Amino acid sequence: MIGIIVAMESEASAIYAKMSNVSVETIGGKRFTAGKLADKDVVVALAGIGKINASYTTTILIREFQPSFVINTGIAGGLGRVKPLGVVIGTSVVQHDMDTSPLGDPVGYISGVGVININCDEKLSNLLASGVEEPIRGVVACGDQFIADAKRVKEIIDTFDAIACDMESGAVAQVAYMSGVPFGIIRVISDDGGDDAQISYNDLCIKATEINSQVVMSAIAQL
Repeated sequence: MIGIIVAMESEASAIYAKMSNVSVETIGGKRFTAGKLADKDVVVALAGIGKINASYTTTILIREFQPSFVINTGIAGGLGRVKPLGVVIGTSVVQHDMDTSPLGDPVGYISGVGVININCDEKLSNLLASGVEEPIRGVVACGDQFIADAKRVKEIIDTFDAIACDMESGAVAQVAYMSGVPFGIIRVISDDGGDDAQISYNDLCIKATEINSQVVMSAIAQL
């Protein structure tokens, strides 16, 4: 069983359309849709936006379905380093809004885990990348903010050398890492995170979610 976690209904619906033998279950207020995708057994969890939603949903997914892998996917901001509709395969994940630096910690340090970067599973990520035409690999930054500020983009790049940002991957990564479950990140870029990010996001969202569903199916076929 492969666990797939997405934040938004639009991201999930595009994947549902490619599934067969579908069954739906609601657990703890979250929807889990099981079935076949690229002839693999999968369960798609609809988390909602943000890190708490993502961590809660990932915990339920791992506890109830015991997936062999967890994949967090959907659309993301490219921070001006990846063009819109580019496909990012994460190498590691950071939480750009985690900051206990007044206590002497580096920015992004995750207390209780003891790291800044949580590495994606290398074998899984390589397999996912092999199913993607021209994948772009690098650090994905996560935080409870929709980034639409060129100054904030620069801070995230300078601090973490990130190539994309979203609002869920860091939480999925942390729960999966702490649970001992391999995880990977696939993201399709919908905007550049700059001052006009909201406008470009609205324009590209539908196309990006459809590309994302195609990429997920192709990538999962490699597993």
